[in-house]
Amino acid sequence: MKKLILILIIFTLSFSLTGCEKIEETKKLLMSETDVSLAVKNWALETNPAFRYEIRFPKRWVYHKSDELGKEVILYSEGDTLSDTYHGAMKIIGFVNWQTEYTLAEYYQNEKENNLFEQGFENEEIEHRSFKATWFKNVNTIYTDKEIDVVVFNLGDRIVEFQLIEDWDTTRTIFNSNKFYGDSGFVIPEE
Repeated sequence: MKKLILILIIFTLSFSLTGCEKIEETKKLLMSETDVSLAVKNWALETNPAFRYEIRFPKRWVYHKSDELGKEVILYSEGDTLSDTYHGAMKIIGFVNWQTEYTLAEYYQNEKENNLFEQGFENEEIEHRSFKATWFKNVNTIYTDKEIDVVVFNLGDRIVEFQLIEDWDTTRTIFNSNKFYGDSGFVIPEE
């Protein structure tokens, strides 16, 4: 009888552990509108007029733009400091595409140091708020000390890349709060 109970315990543990691994393999990026609305209630709102998107993020987080256009935006908790080893929790990179008219593959081939299409990372085509994107999973070549998820949209006149670097639950929610707007008349301010 003891052997039977022991076998059942081992079988149950094995089945449970296998199930946990499958949950990790199939992590979900996209959230329902209702879940996003509830999660971002009372969060800060930031709009990027050059690349025509808006996002919400926790009020105790920092929104750092690299330049006037916001070609690179880094989000992180206000208690953290950017450094060579800390890259922020999320990075959003915008690329002006109206002259080159790159496909995503051409963008990575010509403009990026790491060509995610050629490196063989698992990827999936997704649709977020009626916009198609490519989601690259467990990318370990952008930051050598960690695996991140990268979601990239080709919106015709612009390409917008979201790097979910740390704090999966929060950065996933920030990503899902993203809204693109105004898909005509992209204008770059004169320098």
